[in-house]
Amino acid sequence: EAQGNIKLLQNDFKKRGHFDSIKKEVFAQFYGSDIMVQLRERLEDSTDSELTRDPSLMARDRGKAAAMIERSIDHRGVYKIAEDNFNELLDSRRDEVEDIIRELMLARGI
Repeated sequence: EAQGNIKLLQNDFKKRGHFDSIKKEVFAQFYGSDIMVQLRERLEDSTDSELTRDPSLMARDRGKAAAMIERSIDHRGVYKIAEDNFNELLDSRRDEVEDIIRELMLARGI
């Protein structure tokens, strides 16, 4: 029964637009933040650094070169920093989500 109630709440949460609304707001907040500016700068710096280190990347197949550069960026922790900041934005909305879920539970008598 608990599993069924969870599914009902998930469906209600999505059908009433809460999921999409929060998702759009969090992404807008992320894209408009200093975090995004720093991410772009780190990506550009890391790409430039990798191309300077290995100029042959410019002559390689574009997909292979991109994969090698991406691995390098990942090893430098660039994505991790952005992911951590994005998770902080999500965590800042946790109380709001919990309140909505409580309201949905009350409406369903759960």
